Amino acid sequence: MPLRAIVVHGSFDTPGGAEAYCFRAVELLQRRFEEVLVLYHGKPLDVEQTERWFNVSFDRRRVRFEAVAPGPFGRAIEWLRPGSLVQLKGALIYRQLRKRVADADLLVTTGNECTLRAKRIIQSIQCPQYVCDVESLRYLGWVSTSRLRRWLQVAYVHILRATVGWDRNYIGSLPTVANSAWSANQIRRHYPARDVRPIYFGTDVLLSPASVGWTPFERRENNFVIIGRVVASKGADRAVEIVSRLRSAGHDVGLHIVGQGSGAYADALSRIISDKPWVRWHRTLDRGALQSLVVRQKWGLHCYEYEHYGFAPAELQALGCITFVHDSGGQREIILNPAQRYMDIDDAVRKIDVILRAPETHAKLVADELESAKCHTIDGFREKFLSFADEVMRSDENVLSE
Repeated sequence: MPLRAIVVHGSFDTPGGAEAYCFRAVELLQRRFEEVLVLYHGKPLDVEQTERWFNVSFDRRRVRFEAVAPGPFGRAIEWLRPGSLVQLKGALIYRQLRKRVADADLLVTTGNECTLRAKRIIQSIQCPQYVCDVESLRYLGWVSTSRLRRWLQVAYVHILRATVGWDRNYIGSLPTVANSAWSANQIRRHYPARDVRPIYFGTDVLLSPASVGWTPFERRENNFVIIGRVVASKGADRAVEIVSRLRSAGHDVGLHIVGQGSGAYADALSRIISDKPWVRWHRTLDRGALQSLVVRQKWGLHCYEYEHYGFAPAELQALGCITFVHDSGGQREIILNPAQRYMDIDDAVRKIDVILRAPETHAKLVADELESAKCHTIDGFREKFLSFADEVMRSDENVLSE
């Protein structure tokens, strides 16, 4: 019988780094399996557009994407609270999939901790989700403003656990891929993890210093770039504040915001930048246009605190921008120079100001970052992920009997 892999993801409705990870894993699995079924919830996926945006290619004879319809409870949640309780809707779908995935030769999950059973499993965890201590909730962007809110968050996590059949020891027993050493340590902090492999997601950039379209640093425009989904946790508003204060300090710099956004946060950001002509928000750039824009700018900026890995700063670095990140999470493994890592807005303004006023250091900073970028390549991810998958496939079929 043909070998069959099943990949379980959450939703592709708001594509970001986690979705890019899933697509790249699927592209690799089709090299080893005759059938690859991807199960998810939400809107139907435009596969051709996905291939163009994420630079992946799926063999239609092997790969099939299927949106799983929500059950009655899931439909009721969507009717009562559209666009909210995303984790609960995902947990309900997870519960529906138990029988569907049991006969997979390999099950790969690319979202939360795995509670499903199959012959062989690889769980890919960006950051533990079914956790409720204050520190971990902060990493997930859940900030408590009151004791009541804190207890509601804890209750919500326990509802998620009950829905998916959470089992700490079982989750810890599964072969696990983490996207950074920081994420791997978070997994070990919560689970008795036997085998956690930090495998950097890497970047897939179209341009390099040898490319015709590459712009040398000294000829680039004196602007910052922040890329990624425009949501509160990504901190585009903080990027505006940082660049605004640098301008007040005498630096003739601008800001490019690249990413899609909607809802209250995007509306608020639009109001913030409405009187700032030095800020440009690019909402619909495709992958090639995005990289062509970035490679013409000098500075990269990333404002996510405790990013699990940091696809955006890795890409900014690989495209030759001197990049600044919050001094936390997995992005510390990408941007290695402490002078380019900050603790808060005041610290960011101070450190960036120092570097902007020292042009004699810029060439070395760029060279160091391009060297660091060699550890974050798509080829490295492919080699390590496939090697791990081959290792798991050689193991005994023992998960279902546990």
